[in-house]
Amino acid sequence: MAILIACIVEILSLLFVVQCIQLSHRQSLPPATYGQSAGKLVEIAWGVNQTHIEVQLAYPTLGWLAMGLSPNGGMDQSDVLFAYVDDRTREVVVQDRWITANLAQGQVNLALDKQQDWIMVSGMKNATHTVIRATRKLKTCDSQDRAFGSAAVPVLYSYNFKTPASKTGPVSQHNVRGTVSINFIPSQADDTKNKPDPRDIKKRIEFRVDNVQVVKGKKNQYYCTISQIPALDKKYHAYGYEPLLNQRNLPHLHHMDAYSCDDSFTEDQVDGRTFPCGPEDGTIIMSVCNNLLGGWQSGTGATYYPSNAGLPFTPDMAGKWVVVQMHYDNSDDSEFSDDSGIRFLLSDKLRQYDAGSLTVGAMDIDLSFAIPPEQPVFKMQAQCPSECTKRYFPKDGIKIFGSTLHMHTRGSGAVLRHFRGTREFQPIDVNPSFDYNRQGGREVSPPRVVLPGDRLVLQCNYTTIKDTTPIFGGEGSDEEMCMVFLDYFPKSDLYDCGASFPLINLLRSGLQMDRNTLQQLGKALPAATMQRLLNGQLNDRDPEEIKARLKGPLTTYIEDQYWTPAKVKVWEDFYFNRESYDGLCIGANGMDTVEDDPPLIRPYVVPAVKAEC
Repeated sequence: MAILIACIVEILSLLFVVQCIQLSHRQSLPPATYGQSAGKLVEIAWGVNQTHIEVQLAYPTLGWLAMGLSPNGGMDQSDVLFAYVDDRTREVVVQDRWITANLAQGQVNLALDKQQDWIMVSGMKNATHTVIRATRKLKTCDSQDRAFGSAAVPVLYSYNFKTPASKTGPVSQHNVRGTVSINFIPSQADDTKNKPDPRDIKKRIEFRVDNVQVVKGKKNQYYCTISQIPALDKKYHAYGYEPLLNQRNLPHLHHMDAYSCDDSFTEDQVDGRTFPCGPEDGTIIMSVCNNLLGGWQSGTGATYYPSNAGLPFTPDMAGKWVVVQMHYDNSDDSEFSDDSGIRFLLSDKLRQYDAGSLTVGAMDIDLSFAIPPEQPVFKMQAQCPSECTKRYFPKDGIKIFGSTLHMHTRGSGAVLRHFRGTREFQPIDVNPSFDYNRQGGREVSPPRVVLPGDRLVLQCNYTTIKDTTPIFGGEGSDEEMCMVFLDYFPKSDLYDCGASFPLINLLRSGLQMDRNTLQQLGKALPAATMQRLLNGQLNDRDPEEIKARLKGPLTTYIEDQYWTPAKVKVWEDFYFNRESYDGLCIGANGMDTVEDDPPLIRPYVVPAVKAEC
């Protein structure tokens, strides 16, 4: 029997009245493709007034259902509306909950908030669906409530086919879970912000995956297709880009990115034009194609550049290789083919500024980039020196309007900090709950002005609690990175900016090897190579040889140590010590190593969530 509680609830003893708000917005979510809810409607509807938001969840389940506001699309630190209709009492239960999660350790805690801010308006269930309607103040003064703002936020939706045994008891894991991006309080301007006039678009360049075959037996699958930029008769500006999504596969499309490749890349370096390219697939493609052109993630739409900037496409780019990497979430163990991709919108009406892309982070991804095993948190810092921005940025600086943090599977959090002398500004980007399978870019609004002489500092946090061997830098799933891709204007001649950690510094300072240990380790190398390593004078061929010959002995050495907290701290402090690294500026004139004298920059601590009142 359906249960429906009236839309006006009066609790006179509390002098509190809940009234319905018109549900003026709706978003259909990707339907489940398996189980008893296969193919059925999943929908979130909502309305807003000056003080409250009202949300209606319509999910194909007779059990519990939930909607969570997430900081990044992952579960950790998500603010959750949790609800169900009790099978025994017919009571409509609406709860305010908060998730703390450490997926690396397999820990998820969906706890009741001390302050219950969601108020039930109505609830019912029929033969196929449960519909819950609830309201909450926009500002609750609760540190465990995330704000409903005027920008898109990652939203988790999940449900289980059974109701909990009690209101305060354990909650069974979801049967279905997904992530979308929703702007709950859109302004009219937001819907068309920077959208170009179709009459101005003269060319459209598409990069697609080519008939990818997703197979059963693997949840997360990554595929790449390489293609070339076509011939162009003159310079164009891309005003933005649109996702080209195969609608049949929408529930499986997680995210995609398009990267341009180094001029050194050739087609014979990969196995065909379409191939698996996940972190465990061993391809070199992401190490030679790493200039991010654009991306998309589930729940988002087209991306348009600021009205005074465009991404340049020029005649000399003809024939340049571009790779599209697509991540498929195959939770329901399906088989299908896909041809999704991305389309750039080009105009010959050139805007005031060329947009550019800048990579900031750890430039070494070899043995000098090393993380100890069995650590719940290990922090690493890479600085873009003030000397690099002083040399390359225009006198009025650049304006950063987009940021994409990038690590691999051990990455657990990251922050990009901004300094001018000893003054620190608010972070440009911060993600305390990084999830490799749920990464994507974010808009920096308003654009951040970075002046010549400013310093950018990237901190990456890692979790290796399940690892028994050290994790080194590289492209594979058994390796890590620490980078951020920045979109900005006007374009400068600086392409990459960051830190290089000489291996000998790590061995001596980070791992505190004595002379005898270094000599024993050095037996794996030719004498001349070892001498260059000790002197810090490696040639272009040395790093690959050193990585190949020393990785085994160095791994054994690290495994054999008893890593006390004090020893791990010495290792971690190495990456925060200004004596440990060389500053690198990589630009139009090649690579420059610069002397750097930064202030002492201690590890970033994520501030507690402030209650918004």
